[in-house]
Amino acid sequence: MAWYYLTQFWNLITEEGGYSVAWFQSLGNAVAGALGGFLDTIFHSANDLFVFMSWLGYCLKTIFLSLLSPISYFFDVLRFFFGTAFTTPSAPEITYTFSDQVMAVFNAVPHWTILASVLGAIIIMICGIGCLKLLLKT
Repeated sequence: MAWYYLTQFWNLITEEGGYSVAWFQSLGNAVAGALGGFLDTIFHSANDLFVFMSWLGYCLKTIFLSLLSPISYFFDVLRFFFGTAFTTPSAPEITYTFSDQVMAVFNAVPHWTILASVLGAIIIMICGIGCLKLLLKT
């Protein structure tokens, strides 16, 4: 029943007003295009605003953290100092990868810890002299 009244209404508009169906189609396309362009402009502007606000927030966060990093470093050093300065040092755990027979040979050498330190220092000096020769060669 509603379709009958709508059909009558449509016929009156097209016959009495002198408007054709093509005119209404072009009017609908114009309204849809204008509405779509309006919403596209609004959404594009809102997106640009949100992107700018995100960039501004990122920059402010970076500046704020850069300003606070010396203070954070200072308090981290103090926290570490007071956390370790007044505690008794713990003995380091000695882990060897050598077997007990090999360690028995090393422990049989008198003053092995001093000898090992001297050998290590000699190796470091030889490597350092070699690096200097390579650098001075060029």
